[in-house]
Amino acid sequence: MTNKPTKDEEMHQVELVVSSLLRIGVMLSAAIILIGMLLLMFTGTSGYPGTTYPTTLTAIFTGIGELKPYAIIMFGLFCLILTPVLRVVVSLVTFLKEKDYLYVGITAIVLIILAISFIIGITE
Repeated sequence: MTNKPTKDEEMHQVELVVSSLLRIGVMLSAAIILIGMLLLMFTGTSGYPGTTYPTTLTAIFTGIGELKPYAIIMFGLFCLILTPVLRVVVSLVTFLKEKDYLYVGITAIVLIILAISFIIGITE
């Protein structure tokens, strides 16, 4: 006989997953930024001329391949920005699984707003 988890136990599990995701995301971002900062200190150069820095994902990944400190720092910032977005995605999946369609709709709207803000940020 299998005991099916109660609604409260399921929500507790989801909360644990979400809190772990946020914690891991912040720690990973901080570690990546720290690596970039240490590389910047040891090399004495950003890896880019003047006051320029990578602004696209392609430039960031290319810079990481070339061990450019600013690219590594920017990747850490990108991971930090991505962390709460992943939280919204996890929430959306959770609400879909629970068939809580009101919150699916609300969370989907939040995700769409986030996507639009990223698109607007890219075009400017």
